[in-house]
Amino acid sequence: MDENIKENENEEQFQPLYIKFTLNPHEIYAAVKTAQFRRNRVLRMVQTVLLAIVFFLYIQAVWVDPTYVTGIILSILSLFVLAAVWLVPLFQARGAFKQASGQALDFEMEFDDADYSVTESMGESSLYYHETQAVETDALILLIVRRSKLFCIPKRAVEEQTLQEIRALLKDKLGDDYKGK
Repeated sequence: MDENIKENENEEQFQPLYIKFTLNPHEIYAAVKTAQFRRNRVLRMVQTVLLAIVFFLYIQAVWVDPTYVTGIILSILSLFVLAAVWLVPLFQARGAFKQASGQALDFEMEFDDADYSVTESMGESSLYYHETQAVETDALILLIVRRSKLFCIPKRAVEEQTLQEIRALLKDKLGDDYKGK
């Protein structure tokens, strides 16, 4: 008898959180852009420093010998690669924006104690907290799963009380993998 009471108390402690929303293309663009820049931030910074060093070394060599054609070509090439390191994520985000334009992107999410599920037009996914990182921006909560999937929750579509509960749950389940505001 006492065990049944304890089981009922445990079941009542956590009620699954259920949200339903429609994403607009601007939210998708913001989510993809944020995720792209966060995903490889350290690598991008290292590439920037190395390419800047290469660029300045070749510029210095060309300054000393203006006829050094290889130095001119390699300095220009390193400058283009440096620009690509920062611009490619923006083009990817813009591509996601164009792909999402004109489509209704309806989502349903259910957060449970052990996992969470996402239902979208492509089907339902059951996901685990230990595979997830979360990033909170001014307008969105991004859920990055195994560095390959991205789900975003627009704050405008969630009541404040539910948003606070989702934040608390993600902080509890993700620990250091939750980057809140």
